[in-house]
Amino acid sequence: MSRDISVRGIYFFIDQLLATGSVLDLSFTMPADITEGMEVFVVVQGRILRVEGESDAERIGVAVVIDKHEIVRAKPSQP
Repeated sequence: MSRDISVRGIYFFIDQLLATGSVLDLSFTMPADITEGMEVFVVVQGRILRVEGESDAERIGVAVVIDKHEIVRAKPSQP
């Protein structure tokens, strides 16, 4: 589950511990209400800057800096 997202980074929660400095490939859909009427599928590559939480925590926060991104497809939202 994501909490914050921008062109430069993303902060999300996950149920497993990840290592700071690891490279991640992420893909997600930006909903039409955020992208002004168009659902957008995005693929990003980034590096983990910070991990907040313990390995036994229910949710672990992960801060990722986005190194590159690509919009794979966009389509008009359905009424």
